[in-house]
Amino acid sequence: MTGPAPRAAAWWAGLINDIPTVKELIDRTVAEPERLVRQRLTGLLEGTLEETPRKKTMRAVA
Repeated sequence: MTGPAPRAAAWWAGLINDIPTVKELIDRTVAEPERLVRQRLTGLLEGTLEETPRKKTMRAVA
């Protein structure tokens, strides 16, 4: 094989540090949002929640 595809595959292969199980992958994926929700709820209940600017969304005009 020649061309850019094999070289690109070899380059990407160097970026893989681990291959998690499905359970580990789901646990990692759920952990970060769960941590953020807990942090924000705690801040809301304690009155220390910092306001973050929200993105303005465009609404359709009927």
